[in-house]
Amino acid sequence: MMDSVCRIVYYIMYAAELFLVGEAAFHNRVKEKIRYVVMIAVYISVIIPTVLFMDDYFLVELGLNAAVYIFLFQGKIILRLTHFLGVYIVTSAIESMVSGIGIFLLMMPLKSFHVSAVRSEVVRLLLAIVSVVCTLYIIRRKWAQKLIGYLCALKWYQYIAVILITLSGILLIVISEVLLEYIDNRRKIWLLYTSAAADE
Repeated sequence: MMDSVCRIVYYIMYAAELFLVGEAAFHNRVKEKIRYVVMIAVYISVIIPTVLFMDDYFLVELGLNAAVYIFLFQGKIILRLTHFLGVYIVTSAIESMVSGIGIFLLMMPLKSFHVSAVRSEVVRLLLAIVSVVCTLYIIRRKWAQKLIGYLCALKWYQYIAVILITLSGILLIVISEVLLEYIDNRRKIWLLYTSAAADE
């Protein structure tokens, strides 16, 4: 139950992070409070049963985040969708970096308490909070605002190149996390094998 609660809080916080980063980057948030109330109610009413009763809900999470972002921001739908994809990639990249570094640093200390840093939802939530703070801090710097201005002036094919480069970086980070988990599992299997051989 604790894991489910942590996951629900995580997804709500991640949706808020996307919105806050988008607001800081593009400054085109709407002012009608009724929209916020409606989207919060819809998001919570969908994400809670999804987390509790579904095993694989990545597409649901992505769809909800996109709906919140696109519905609450002004401008043409294509522009809002482009903004969402850019913000989503940036926040995902920073979260992956924070998560990878955090898990690596916490892996040894948490093992002494018999807690897996990779599988613990509490650890994941704490790292996500760090990611939110880092993301909001970075996006509000002057150099980040200037970079956003440069990106807004790019051609469509230049956008594609930037997105592909960023996705490649995210993929490398994900592969690194998977390799760390694989090495850890192989070490556990080797220890079990050697202990079983010693007993024989």
